Amino acid sequence: MCDIRFIKKTSVSLMLMFIIIGSFSGCLDDTKPNDSIEEIIVSLDGKGDYSSIQDALDASKDNDTIRVYKGVYIENLLINTSVYLLGNDVEDTIIDGGSDTDVIRINEVHVQIHGFTIRNSGKNGKFSDFDAGIEIKSNNATILNCTIIDNNAGIDIRSDDNIISNCSFINNSVGMYSIQAINNKISTNSFEMNKEIGLYVYYGVKNHIDDANSFTANDIALKIKGSNENVIVENIFQNNNEGIHVCCGSLKNTIYHNNFINNSKIHADDLVDGNNWYNDVIKEGNYWDDYVGTDENNDNIGDSSYEISDVREIYDMYPLMMPT
Repeated sequence: MCDIRFIKKTSVSLMLMFIIIGSFSGCLDDTKPNDSIEEIIVSLDGKGDYSSIQDALDASKDNDTIRVYKGVYIENLLINTSVYLLGNDVEDTIIDGGSDTDVIRINEVHVQIHGFTIRNSGKNGKFSDFDAGIEIKSNNATILNCTIIDNNAGIDIRSDDNIISNCSFINNSVGMYSIQAINNKISTNSFEMNKEIGLYVYYGVKNHIDDANSFTANDIALKIKGSNENVIVENIFQNNNEGIHVCCGSLKNTIYHNNFINNSKIHADDLVDGNNWYNDVIKEGNYWDDYVGTDENNDNIGDSSYEISDVREIYDMYPLMMPT
């Protein structure tokens, strides 16, 4: 017969062995996805991890945050990791390109840049490669709360699914180029005193330019060339030479709930037949400060259409009586 005491003793020993093995296994496998995420400090006073932003970028891993303290950093940055580049204060944290090439070039997906003044790119103006405050060559970048000033191109976008929001584009040759780019979201920005064009959409598709962008004192506020199915909604075009210029095969763009005020040459010009200057579902168009029609039923929609182009007989069928 089996010795019951031996069986009990053996069972207890085995249980203890499994518990010990399980404990060691837990220690060996106890890794977290966020263990590699770090915050890297950049400070010119030597109290951070680095005094150069590029040195911090070179040392970074995907998903790291690089926090940059205030100062003027004269650098041309190349971003090859998916990082969050965070400025201490937009007015006092400045990246200056020294009038040479791009100030920042993004070559990796999911990069975020927040809270910088970005200035003084080079002066190369070729469509093949503009010198820019920020050149975005990979998808899913997010640029927030930046002042982008005194560059050839403020931002040069050559990729898809990016977000540009709450930024100021001031005194660039062109505030922003969007070249052969798809599904970018450009919202709540200001484009002021850009010498040639505030925003240039060149052969782009399904981009959204909406949610209170303001265009003020640019030569041409918004130019749309060879671009289709873009949505331009709830923006203000004021005190420019020309508001919106649409040309060169641009089709199926939808433009409504925008305000056109005191643009000196022309509010808008559409050289193509095939764009919608109103929303045909809600029966509302844009506000034009020189519209002279009446509103007999007080629904805030003019009783007659607004003529945008007399060359091609293009109209806003539902002009608004008051700014949106």
